[in-house]
Amino acid sequence: MSRRRGTGNPSQLNANIELSHKFRFLSTGAFSGNIQDTFLLAMCGVVSTTGISAAAIAQSVKLQSVEVWSPVSAQGATATVSLEWPTGGQNMGREVSDTSASVSRVAHIKCKPPKNTISSFWNSGAGVNVFSLNIPTASIVDVTVNYVLNDGNAAPTLVVSVGATAGVLTYGYLDSLTVAGALLKPVALTPTP
Repeated sequence: MSRRRGTGNPSQLNANIELSHKFRFLSTGAFSGNIQDTFLLAMCGVVSTTGISAAAIAQSVKLQSVEVWSPVSAQGATATVSLEWPTGGQNMGREVSDTSASVSRVAHIKCKPPKNTISSFWNSGAGVNVFSLNIPTASIVDVTVNYVLNDGNAAPTLVVSVGATAGVLTYGYLDSLTVAGALLKPVALTPTP
């Protein structure tokens, strides 16, 4: 007869479904602007509810890292990529940057949000600026996040352009909730129309 330790009851579990994923984006034009938590929620996936609106499948998102590669520069020119963490509360703004003047080496940065800043916390779509990018056309941006799937919570409604099909899952641009004016397009995922 074997002896089992413990109560024999089912063990505790974390009921929320939490995922981690690296999303890749390609800049279709030079971009300089803020990346908001709502954009991060949309990049994790949205389901179209009507032809003009969609709901996020994630209820909250936490940024893990951002990595950026510029294209090679033309001979005699430079290519620069930079990321700035926002100033807020007791936190000073911090910037990470790299420049290349080579036709064979690209500018490259990889960074994590500073500890105990709004960029390092869980965000739920309040329109908070998480970081700012300044990158040239044809840059590649990898964004790694943890996110928690919705479970009966009111999903944030994210407006998309006309032409969406209700019930279809698509993935948002990194820099906008609509395709109009968006420059950072998801790679290998169906972008939100």
